[in-house]
Amino acid sequence: MSNLVKHSEHRIIWTIGNTQIVDSEPDTGIVPLLKISALGIGAIVAAPVSPMIAVALFGYGAYKIFDLATSIGSDGANLAKDIYADVNGDETEDDSVPDGWVNLPQIEESEPVRIRTQLGEQSAIDVPVQPAKPIESPNGFGCILADPYQSRAFFGAQRTGKTYLAAVASREMSTRLGVKVFHMNLASFGTEDDHYWSHATESLRCDLSALDGYTAKQLTVRAIDLVKRFYATQNAILVVDEIAYLGSTGSEHREALEPLLRIIADKITTLSSSGKKRQQAVWTIAPEFVAGSLTQDAKAVKKLNLCYVSIHPQKTVDWNGQSIGFDWGLFNQIKANFTITDPTSVPNDDRICFVSGNWLPLGKLPTIEKVEKPNAVPQHSPKDVRAQLEKSFQSTDIEENDNSESAIRKEMIRFLAENPGGAKPRDFANRARSPVRRMPTEEIKLFLDVMVIDGEVLEVGESFFPNIN
Repeated sequence: MSNLVKHSEHRIIWTIGNTQIVDSEPDTGIVPLLKISALGIGAIVAAPVSPMIAVALFGYGAYKIFDLATSIGSDGANLAKDIYADVNGDETEDDSVPDGWVNLPQIEESEPVRIRTQLGEQSAIDVPVQPAKPIESPNGFGCILADPYQSRAFFGAQRTGKTYLAAVASREMSTRLGVKVFHMNLASFGTEDDHYWSHATESLRCDLSALDGYTAKQLTVRAIDLVKRFYATQNAILVVDEIAYLGSTGSEHREALEPLLRIIADKITTLSSSGKKRQQAVWTIAPEFVAGSLTQDAKAVKKLNLCYVSIHPQKTVDWNGQSIGFDWGLFNQIKANFTITDPTSVPNDDRICFVSGNWLPLGKLPTIEKVEKPNAVPQHSPKDVRAQLEKSFQSTDIEENDNSESAIRKEMIRFLAENPGGAKPRDFANRARSPVRRMPTEEIKLFLDVMVIDGEVLEVGESFFPNIN
């Protein structure tokens, strides 16, 4: 049988003014009959003095008669039930809870043990011990998921898993939290990025080193536009892969990349302090960090929270027949620019990471299954980009003295096609053809602003660029 505890059964029977007649514990034996008799006599005696009191006593007496009859009927039913159970051999116990009783919580039974008191003596009784619940150890993957809007700088030697960690973490955030992922890698080759970032809302990928200057500028403009769209989107992260390549002072496209690095640095500065409030974050990924070879804007990465992925210092892992171990040279690079502790006491896992100020096991990472995204931006080869540009910005003949809005727009697009490095309103006024040439710069700026809204051109700073989409 369950352990039961009795509730108090005090009941308010009658209220006269501020006076309440209260019935307490149920009466048993001859007591109910004596009470009923006393109430009847009291009602008769009180009638000449106070009819109201007499009525109250009489009513209470009637109630007690009814209560007594009910109790006798209930006891009779229970007695009959017990007799029936005894005659038929029904030994099952009724675990139902009677009125006025409640079940006490049941304690799970466990093997009792003899414990020691605070004085070091054994206790006089055996004490049941409840089994302890296992506590999951923290890991780098879980740490990142627990703080989705923390801007981070992912570093690690090649094949340590830094890019894969960022990819699976962003995918989990996209699935669980609806985070929109904006990804760019302008040093991408092969098909790895296609697989890793198929979940991205937008992904701009190409090998900028294989492009000529003209095409590189166009893709840089597209990358800037992607950053702007990210910043205009709440609940989003921007992933900039190969940031060290983009920010290298030795890049052949350094001049074209400067506006892109400037806007990335600006977003890093803003979101490193207010990203959680805005629900936005910037993640950068790089295999190294040599501050002396980076532009000033690229050094803004130092404001990000470090996530350093590595192999255990005392271990190696095999990757396609190649042995990969702890890279002390890279570690010293990172230590010179970020706050990180020496790996003297680290988890015993093969792959570890330093994140949120602690060395943690990398954790078991889920497998990425490629998801087709029809709205994802495909990777562009130099040939594809050049073909798009030639198709989009081919010269259009404009009739002489045609000052219509259509003619003005056509001339502006033609002029930008001839000046892919960008042009300002005064450049149109000085060098464009009729009907744009010698138009007031304020009017030219107004036309260009409308064309930006319509998606015909792109604006970066004070300059305008052709939109190759």
